[in-house]
Amino acid sequence: NLSLEYMMRGDTARAISLLNEALRRDPNFSTAHANLAILNMEMCEYSAARLHAYEAIRLGMREPLLYRVAGYSSFYLNNYPDAVLSLKEYLKSAPADGNVRTLLNDVERRLGQYRP
Repeated sequence: NLSLEYMMRGDTARAISLLNEALRRDPNFSTAHANLAILNMEMCEYSAARLHAYEAIRLGMREPLLYRVAGYSSFYLNNYPDAVLSLKEYLKSAPADGNVRTLLNDVERRLGQYRP
C-alpha cells in the first residue's frame, strides 16, 4: 500500500491524500478508514480520527488500536459516554495499559460511574 510507505516516510499529507482517494473509490475500505483514524489522531484532528475509527469498526475491523483511538478522540471531544465504551473495549485486549486505565477512571469519575 503506497499510503503506508508515505506514512512511514513521514509524508502525512500525501498519505492522507491517497487514503481519501481510496475512500472516494470505495467508501467501505476499512483499512483506509483505520489508517486515517491513526493519522488524524496523531495530527490532533479528533473529529476526523473518531469518525474514521468508528467507521472502520462498523465495517468489521476489531483492531484494539481503533478502540483506543475512538476512546481518546471521544474524550478530547467531551463525548465521555462513547469514550468509556471504547476504552473498555480496548482494555479487553490490553488490560495492562495503565495510561488508558487512568484515563478511563478519570472519565468515569466525570460521569459519576467510577468504582475502584
